[in-house]
Amino acid sequence: MFIWELLFFNKAQAEDLVKESIAKNNIPVTAHMTNPTMLNNVLWYAVGSNDSNIFIGEFSLLHKQNPITWYSYPRHQHLMQQCKSKKMWKYSDGLVIHTQLPK
Repeated sequence: MFIWELLFFNKAQAEDLVKESIAKNNIPVTAHMTNPTMLNNVLWYAVGSNDSNIFIGEFSLLHKQNPITWYSYPRHQHLMQQCKSKKMWKYSDGLVIHTQLPK
């Protein structure tokens, strides 16, 4: 049971760090999520979104004094309307970046 307690404790810490960083950096998100990176519980990433952009940040719970560096990517939602399959949108909670491949 200890691993689950540690996971929930670290999730709460990650949420607090992300909310603080979003507010401090004036990042205009309407929704966000935090997840640990693969196979660990110390390195985390956050994804935030609004209508036009997705913001991604990675951080370590061992180095809380280091600020989260956020990267912004345009969502290109107009391309989603051209997509025939809406399954990707349904299962991604709207956290999708669309790109158009060159012809």
